[in-house]
Amino acid sequence: MRVPLASVAAVRTVVTAWPELRGMRAPGTGIPNVVAVGTRRGRFGKDFAVVHGKGPAVVVELDGTKYERLIVTVEDADGTAATIRGNMHR
Repeated sequence: MRVPLASVAAVRTVVTAWPELRGMRAPGTGIPNVVAVGTRRGRFGKDFAVVHGKGPAVVVELDGTKYERLIVTVEDADGTAATIRGNMHR
């Protein structure tokens, strides 16, 4: 998944990604609290998730793309979010 930095509206971190998942998985794969990978669809539009386990995650809010948000688990969510924020307005 690639999106231009110009499309990033906001970035935040969460302790766990599972409460951030919304809509129905289509297409994708998922086992609750284990793995969720793929597109999530609902009245909001589409999100894309790559969630493994119960660790921290980065939620990236998007503008002008086919997805509304990206939700990705990463070991260093704070560091990843800081890197994205630091490059957003270049």
